[in-house]
Amino acid sequence: MRTKHIVPTQAYDRISGLPDDICGHIVSFLPMKEAVATSVLSKRWRYAWTFSPVLDLDLSLFPKTHGRRAAFADFVDSAVALFALPHLTKFRLSLDDGSGGGPDPRLESWIAFAVARRVQELELCLPRSRKMRLPDSIFHCASITSLKLRLRSSAFELPSPAGLPGLKALHLTSISPQKGSFFHDLFSNCLLLEELVVEECRVDVLEIDGARKLTTLVLSKCDWVHPVRIRVSAPRLQTFHYVGRAADEHCLENLLCLDEVVLGLRAPSLMWEAEGDCQESLVKLFQMVGGATSLTLSSWCIKHLARAPGLLDNVQEGVKHLVLFMEYREDSLGAIAPLLMSCPYLETLSVSIMPSQSMRKGHGSAREKQRELEIRRMTRQLKAVKLENIDASNTGLELVKFLLKNLRALEKMTIVPSKDGLEHAKFRRKVSAFPRASRDAIIEYCFSE
Repeated sequence: MRTKHIVPTQAYDRISGLPDDICGHIVSFLPMKEAVATSVLSKRWRYAWTFSPVLDLDLSLFPKTHGRRAAFADFVDSAVALFALPHLTKFRLSLDDGSGGGPDPRLESWIAFAVARRVQELELCLPRSRKMRLPDSIFHCASITSLKLRLRSSAFELPSPAGLPGLKALHLTSISPQKGSFFHDLFSNCLLLEELVVEECRVDVLEIDGARKLTTLVLSKCDWVHPVRIRVSAPRLQTFHYVGRAADEHCLENLLCLDEVVLGLRAPSLMWEAEGDCQESLVKLFQMVGGATSLTLSSWCIKHLARAPGLLDNVQEGVKHLVLFMEYREDSLGAIAPLLMSCPYLETLSVSIMPSQSMRKGHGSAREKQRELEIRRMTRQLKAVKLENIDASNTGLELVKFLLKNLRALEKMTIVPSKDGLEHAKFRRKVSAFPRASRDAIIEYCFSE
């Protein structure tokens, strides 16, 4: 019998044979620390990371040793000095690791490098500093399409963005836009802007007009300087997230393409102290965003909308998907019923129960029967319901029973029980005994691990 011998051949590394720009593009998908680490693979890969069009430099990922900030600054200097491409796709610099300390004095030179390389996406996360001032060159860099600034300094006022004609996405966090004129200049000059995120900023005036390409608007946990009025006119707006303290007045118009709305609001400090003011203002806001396909409401919004006498006067025909975050002990049925009746073409409902210290009493039985009849008539297309953090208390069981009894088109109900000792088998037996308006309805349980 003949013995077969395998003749060794010289292996060929096809990846290492690629051009520098291709190797740099591959490395650009790695975090900066790992990208630099590729330099030890071989001589061919020693400087491959310098051909990456992405520089992501984050102090928080640097080893926590003595002289950490100085060592990181030297690393940034090296990365900038060795950069081998004439252009820069993305430059992200984070000097905020939560330990305090002002920005490095070399910050201006690093930003100048990015601007000189015609950076497209610029992201800066800087620590709190009383002497904070960004170079004006940032706001005169025509190549920038995405600008994200987290400055942790509400005292710093941004200059006018008039020099950013190619800007498509702007994220502002922990900063004060220039009083009155910033957003006016933004939409007067940045005609390509599609995404605006304003988070934890101090704002006195927010008027968005002429935003012809704006598709996403996020207002999150802002400090409104009273009295403040939010005015938005954006015909292509699809996504609107409004979270935190509510402003005093709203005017949302010309929202022809609205698809997803999140109203995660809580009470403002002064202007809406009276319950009637809360209800009236929220009903108006609810009507303004009623054309959205998907609507998410916080417990504060639900509580005041449920009590508002004018809620049912305007039916929200566009809402197909409703997401509710409710307090654990509030009158669940009393809160949900008016919202279901105001959204007659609803197809899916998701309810998440959150902890609360308060308890509200439900309505009388006569009112309960009337409400059931109205819901049966109005919710003819609601097919899917998801209930989260449901327990075996009367609140949880009543909610499940109420929905099963009244949703005639229901096809599937998903129940996610709470983590605090729910007797699963006993709970399921009780639910299985509830009458169902829909013969096709199935109940699915999703237990947390």
